[in-house]
Amino acid sequence: MGQIADDIIQGRCCSLCNIYFVEEHFYPVVCEDCWADLTNAEKQGYEKAIYEEE
Repeated sequence: MGQIADDIIQGRCCSLCNIYFVEEHFYPVVCEDCWADLTNAEKQGYEKAIYEEE
């Protein structure tokens, strides 16, 4: 896979907008801005990031 794909899988960046986080999550996540834009149904398929963006 490519570097960005690996970063998404490891939770280094947002799965939707690719913004990087200060710390790695070790699983795919979405940033707070993307989380706020998701519908309740869509939120079922994603995890919200717990670390701040860079």
